[in-house]
Amino acid sequence: VVLADCLGICLVDTKTNIFSIIHAGHRGTRGNIGVNALKQMLSLGANTRDIKAVFSPCISALNYEVSQDFANGLDKLLGDALAKVFFQKNSKFFFDLRTANEFLLRQAGVSEIVHMNACTFSDERLFSFRQNKTTKRLGFCALKKTP
Repeated sequence: VVLADCLGICLVDTKTNIFSIIHAGHRGTRGNIGVNALKQMLSLGANTRDIKAVFSPCISALNYEVSQDFANGLDKLLGDALAKVFFQKNSKFFFDLRTANEFLLRQAGVSEIVHMNACTFSDERLFSFRQNKTTKRLGFCALKKTP
């Protein structure tokens, strides 16, 4: 998947090797794309207790400035967690893609989540659309064949 500053999520059932790779930007997060992908995996025979999630680098909360009305409707999806993922600092508003998606997946029963905590905006080794208008970031999942 092409990611720019968005969060890439790889969900893998470690027993069945059923997997999903997800582009979780703000629209996908609002649409609960991670949990929807999880439901598709379960319909194919995956089991929530065997699923591991890996989160790619993405724009960090402190660099993801959004409008004040960005939070409209998110309270229904995130409930009390909204206060942890949408916040104000120095009259600007920010959103935490990583924490929002982690909350949603944990709520759906995924307990093992690994983060690659680099920020695409501030880490010069990574590409960032907000930083330099480039979308040169791809996400992928690779499964190791077991003997």
